[in-house]
Amino acid sequence: MIDNATLTPGATIWVRVWEFGGNNNGTFDICVVDGNPGLGTVVNDDPCGATALTVGAACSFSTFTTAGATATVGPPAPGCASFSDADVWFTATVPASGHLIFDTNTGVITDGGMAIYTGSCGSLTLVECDDDDSANGLMPMIDNATLTPGATIWVRVWEFGGNNNGTFDICVHNGTGGATTPTNDEPCTATALTAGLTCSFSTFTNASAGNSSLTTTTALPTCANFVDADVWFTVTVPASGHLIFDTNTGVVTDGGMAIYRGTCGALTELDCNDDDSPNGAMPLIDQSTLVPGETIFIRFWEYGGDNNGTFDICVYDGGGAGAGPCAGGAGGSDCPQVQPICTDNTYCYTAGIGSTASAGNDYGCLGTQPNPSWYYFEISTAGDLIFDLAAVSDIDFAIWGPYANVAAANADCGSLPAPADCSFSTSPTEQVNLTSVAVGEIYVLVVTNYANIVQDISLTVAGGNTATTDCGIVNPTPCAADAGNW
Repeated sequence: MIDNATLTPGATIWVRVWEFGGNNNGTFDICVVDGNPGLGTVVNDDPCGATALTVGAACSFSTFTTAGATATVGPPAPGCASFSDADVWFTATVPASGHLIFDTNTGVITDGGMAIYTGSCGSLTLVECDDDDSANGLMPMIDNATLTPGATIWVRVWEFGGNNNGTFDICVHNGTGGATTPTNDEPCTATALTAGLTCSFSTFTNASAGNSSLTTTTALPTCANFVDADVWFTVTVPASGHLIFDTNTGVVTDGGMAIYRGTCGALTELDCNDDDSPNGAMPLIDQSTLVPGETIFIRFWEYGGDNNGTFDICVYDGGGAGAGPCAGGAGGSDCPQVQPICTDNTYCYTAGIGSTASAGNDYGCLGTQPNPSWYYFEISTAGDLIFDLAAVSDIDFAIWGPYANVAAANADCGSLPAPADCSFSTSPTEQVNLTSVAVGEIYVLVVTNYANIVQDISLTVAGGNTATTDCGIVNPTPCAADAGNW
């Protein structure tokens, strides 16, 4: 039996028949039938007669057939799924998300192939080809999130090998599920963030975001495999000129971030980051050379653009030489250099890296003591002293006392006894709790920067606190313009 679908219409074909070996010649039967009796009845047999599909919010299958179709001549070969003949064509318009999913299901055809193209019906460019990625048996499925919004996509479907043509189902739907495009999809509609004293995350999403118009006017981000679905934020630089931009996971577990200066229509990249945050494979940018008062644009995307959704972001003042809200002095680098502090107002300082607490002291629960800052305070009102320590990433603390005076505390340096309170958790926040403190008592506090990154650490009185400390021991006293920071 010979089945040939590549013959020239109107041509004469000669058929030769013989007995295998020529030693048993005699009668036999033969027939010739049209392999495509319905030839020419398929309206979408060619790209220029393609059937338009409606892009849905979810897959909704419609039934079509390849029976009676012929092989299209001209477009690039699909390159997969054993294309032979009998292909049919469809079109779909790309939504604002740039993300389409093309899926198929079985009918008479149980093993199919599919390819998508861009261009015009007479001049097509192959984009992608698939054999059997669908969940429906050996049928094809294509998920492409890099398409150009508004463009026409041509879809080519055939039966694997071309020997079992007939019905099949097809659908095309928005890869974002038809969700509403985020309002901060473009730089000129960026969401304004406020630079805080410390990181305070807010949740946003890049689900259903498209490629911003900036991709056509400015170079793409220089890191973190940008593909599509970026969202935008702005922030005003504080007097310190130092901002830290951090992110945390949500649906997005691997993100990219870039910051820009300029106007929303003409931006210049300042920095780009992939995964410097301590929060998994998320980005963090620490920029200390910004111009106070200028607007910084922040661009966020998911690495590769294939897992878009929620994420957290914060921006906070990194402190520095200026009069920023985190310009408090760091504590002593070791116990003998302990520095005065009071807890009555929020205090914030920038913790460094590269040091370790000296040996000899009993550090209690602190398994390690990296990057310590040493302080002391004096009780001015008796009661329970409760205050919070907060940072972006892991910090720990230990506290010793009471001592009668600073000299007595200094005398214990190098042989401090078991601490009155300590914590060695993995949290970026800690709470110090001393009950029934008395007027005049001195306590020594060490805060360790376990995360080993330059970060701001704040001290704030917590709920339930009834004691106060003497701010008169601190020199200089708090500035009137920025009370509590010095």
